[in-house]
Amino acid sequence: MKKVVFVCTGNTCRSPIAEGFFNKLAKEKEMKWQAESCGVSACENQPASKNAILVMNEYGVDLTGHRSRQADEKILEQADFIICVSKRHLELIASVYPAFKDKLKVLGEDIPDPYGGNLEIYRKTAEVIQKSIEQLIRGSDHGI
Repeated sequence: MKKVVFVCTGNTCRSPIAEGFFNKLAKEKEMKWQAESCGVSACENQPASKNAILVMNEYGVDLTGHRSRQADEKILEQADFIICVSKRHLELIASVYPAFKDKLKVLGEDIPDPYGGNLEIYRKTAEVIQKSIEQLIRGSDHGI
């Protein structure tokens, strides 16, 4: 099983949403890939944000069991690819962990942080992430 790790800031909104979409699509397409997520400034063991949970429920993805975690060498080392939600996250990971720079990619365009926003903002964020995940999978022939 290959592994992709999605990275955002606090690991309560964007990267758990990306992880959820990726795992749902990978299962539907019978891919031998699994997604996880982490954050560059995460408070450990926090649940996904309420609105992230609500929005992903609309897509049939359950984030209630998600707990945030800080990006670290062990998590990143185990990944086949590290996919960041913005160029800033990619640059930060590359500067702190230069050994992993060949694994790094940005998910689509820079995805704005919905943290603290209303449900509609989360819906828009989820839509952008879903389309970006679909493009990632479709454009890769499962090689990401």
